[in-house]
Amino acid sequence: MNRLKEMRKKHKISAKKLAEAVKTSRSNISMIELNLRKADLDLAKRIADYFNTTIEDIFFADKCHDMGQKNANETSINETLCR
Repeated sequence: MNRLKEMRKKHKISAKKLAEAVKTSRSNISMIELNLRKADLDLAKRIADYFNTTIEDIFFADKCHDMGQKNANETSINETLCR
């Protein structure tokens, strides 16, 4: 799941206005928000630039969090085993 809709709502911008700003269609933005379509790298970069953030922050936030949690769990297990 991506954070595009969350970011758009946070900045109080419509899907139409975002689409115009990043040179795509409103329906494309909506489909990306619903995870029915993936943004290509060029569009993902334009969207991230528009919100002044990273591609990862918008499109991979859940995966990055999951990886961080996995690393924290592995560290905890290693600390327990190595006592």
